[in-house]
Amino acid sequence: MSVRLRYALLLAVAACVASPVSAANPSKIAITPESRDAAVIMRAPSTSAVYTLAIARYDPAAQDLSGGWEALPVPTAEQRSSDYVVQKVKPGTYVVRELIQQARWGVCFHAGTLQFDVKPGQAVYLGEFDAGTPLGELQRNALSRRDLVAGSYTLHNYFDGISTPRFTQPADPALPEVRAFMAEALPRTRVAPVAAQFRPATFSTGRALLGARVCGGMVRKKKS
Repeated sequence: MSVRLRYALLLAVAACVASPVSAANPSKIAITPESRDAAVIMRAPSTSAVYTLAIARYDPAAQDLSGGWEALPVPTAEQRSSDYVVQKVKPGTYVVRELIQQARWGVCFHAGTLQFDVKPGQAVYLGEFDAGTPLGELQRNALSRRDLVAGSYTLHNYFDGISTPRFTQPADPALPEVRAFMAEALPRTRVAPVAAQFRPATFSTGRALLGARVCGGMVRKKKS
């Protein structure tokens, strides 16, 4: 690959992550011990890329997605006042599904990922996400495959050789830094954070209507 083409591809990958990302407003999230819903919190230090980490409902027995997913969008440093990202979720078992840039490029964690449980009235802290590894794998795939352009109906998904997502949790089980963040940014949430209990997981991939491989299998209808 020529130096000029490599430079052009690097610019294209950088450009694909430059648009604004809308994150949830933590001050509007209200979780109490009586709540039917819950919250998921992740620490995501600033990187040179804007990305979204997708988590999805998971069926451990079938080892497959069970329908429904949530986005944890990570905007630029200028667009946020904290390294923490918060999302209100329904209780259940979740899996870390994929990392997406600009809704057109993504790495799918299907072959080796993490699952965790969320109970009603909980604020589950995932830890500090290592975005550098999947972002590097995404960029290398985009460069090697010359996926320079992604049109309105194009999604470049990468499936092979993708590392398991990594989260670093504080050693202190009281999660003091997370508690301090919640006290300031989530005034309507009145529960203490709990650390996610991760377990290994895998899930199936599927096909779109035109045959392209997608991250996550089709939701299967139960037999009557």
